[in-house]
Amino acid sequence: MGCAEFAISEGSGDLVEALPFTTTEYQHRLAALRHELASLDADAFVSFTPENIYYLTGHDTPGYYFFQACVVTATGTPVNVLRRIESTNTLWRSWGRRAVIYEDRDDPRSPPSGCCGIWASRAGRSLLRQSSRPEHLCRPLGVKG
Repeated sequence: MGCAEFAISEGSGDLVEALPFTTTEYQHRLAALRHELASLDADAFVSFTPENIYYLTGHDTPGYYFFQACVVTATGTPVNVLRRIESTNTLWRSWGRRAVIYEDRDDPRSPPSGCCGIWASRAGRSLLRQSSRPEHLCRPLGVKG
């Protein structure tokens, strides 16, 4: 599946419950990450671990054993890549409220691999991927625009 088949959904209206941190705190966290991206001349950061997704967007889920990712670019609100059943946790209960949703029958690798290059690498620079293994915390991927 290509990127065109995965649209970004956005939540609207009031959140179901209060966020654990203020909007200012989430903006500060994103600013710090974006400062690091700029210092590395990278276009985006992709995290696959629930702790970092929660830290950056407030997305919390018991479904952490399914594929999920968070894409942070130099501008704009982060985008979470999630199964449909988990998407309401981002759309109704998180700070970011933006998600690319995949169905259980889809290959969950398609949205990030098909879209990250389009979202994040228009200038043809690098993309950082956060791995769940500490020794590979951030490693550059050669993504061409």
